Amino acid sequence: MRFEDGRFFVPCIRDHTRLQINALHDDVIDQATEEAGVGGLADSLRQLSNVGRMPDDEIHAELLLRTPEISEIVDIWEKSPLHNLTLTTVGIAIGHAYWRRTTKSPEPLSTWI
Repeated sequence: MRFEDGRFFVPCIRDHTRLQINALHDDVIDQATEEAGVGGLADSLRQLSNVGRMPDDEIHAELLLRTPEISEIVDIWEKSPLHNLTLTTVGIAIGHAYWRRTTKSPEPLSTWI
């Protein structure tokens, strides 16, 4: 099995000299390893995907560095009851439909739900 095809690893978004797991969550890892016939690697890839994850404060700092105008949105979010809300699967589906419509991305809903 070759791993260079981008199925499991892609260049790291923040450091192109490194690699990162090509999956948004564990279900994507499970599906990709099953499709490739290497389901036994799923546990190892899930563990590896958690190595070096950015803490929330670093994500916040990175967002502000790359998109300074987001600071107003972050302030509103943190100072209002909005930060206590969580998305339902219906909300995710609505957001996904809007995202697909505006970006023309073929990414399936199953990536997020």
